[in-house]
Amino acid sequence: MFTLPVVSLPYPTRPCALSQDYIKAIFVRRSFKATLDKMLLRVFNLISFAAFGLCVAKEQMLPVTICHRDAMDYSTCLRDAIQEAWPRFIPGLPEFNFPPIDPAFYDHHYATYDNGELHISAHSINSTFIGLRDVRFLDVKAYFTDNIFHLEIVFQTPQVSLEGLAHVVGRVGPFGINSTDKLFQDFTNEYWPAILRIVAPVVTKTVEPMFVETTNCLFSNVFFSKVFPK
Repeated sequence: MFTLPVVSLPYPTRPCALSQDYIKAIFVRRSFKATLDKMLLRVFNLISFAAFGLCVAKEQMLPVTICHRDAMDYSTCLRDAIQEAWPRFIPGLPEFNFPPIDPAFYDHHYATYDNGELHISAHSINSTFIGLRDVRFLDVKAYFTDNIFHLEIVFQTPQVSLEGLAHVVGRVGPFGINSTDKLFQDFTNEYWPAILRIVAPVVTKTVEPMFVETTNCLFSNVFFSKVFPK
């Protein structure tokens, strides 16, 4: 079981010259869970969004069906709206400076893990992430707590894959490991579910800045009151 990002932001409480409900990601809390079922990765995510009182220079509308917060079926409407709009997000939204998300490309990525007995340093190059195209949204909940608007999204994807070049070095106790060794490759192929559970939290922590940047690109010109009206 491992975690991936949740974005959370403060609800607007003060006016500004152009807008008082600019949505912007300011930090990420990981609450992403996954299970391994018959060698198939099934992904469940919890994402929190909110609005931050900053100014924007222009207004744009996301290509989604608008749901009203006071509606009796608000959660169902949000879930259906996200599912219906999802194919439009896959190739990216150039007008929002939002990149394609399936496939998604990363030129390089570093991650380290050390618990005393196990130390690993990994560097991946020219990685391609595939699998978000077939996401199915299971549930959506929206609520306020302490002036924070939360949008919790639970989704599932049947399979995800990551392709690219990677170099891993480290040690297990007194034994050194290197991804170029055949013994290391055989060990990884044999025990990859257990290895995934160990290293995934470290990897996801290091990719958080990319998730925040992507979220900001999408919402930098979006108004909270237009996307989540009463």
